[in-house]
Amino acid sequence: DVGLALLSGFGNANVGGGDGQLAKPEDVMDAEDALAEQRKENAMRMQEVSKKAKEEMERKRRDLMSKQQQWIEEELQARRERGEDVGVWGQMAAMKTVAFRLNQEVQKEHQLMQKKH
Repeated sequence: DVGLALLSGFGNANVGGGDGQLAKPEDVMDAEDALAEQRKENAMRMQEVSKKAKEEMERKRRDLMSKQQQWIEEELQARRERGEDVGVWGQMAAMKTVAFRLNQEVQKEHQLMQKKH
């Protein structure tokens, strides 16, 4: 209990006034109640931050997904310019390339969000 009180910022929670007495049981209960309230507030804050981060990540993901068709067209055009196949197999290869790019972009956004939050 003493270690927990010290780590939680209640360094004097389990000690008396300084004359060698131990804290009264009601003082200890008040400290425990305060600690429980502080934990509850921290959990609520973390939940709110997590919710905002998730919403922002979903918005970024939708934005990237909307660019997917444009990226496929750009990849097919680049394949045409390089003289590569743009038939069915060429389109599949372009989709694979774009899916890899999309995955990288989502991971990059996720890492930025982790640094931010």
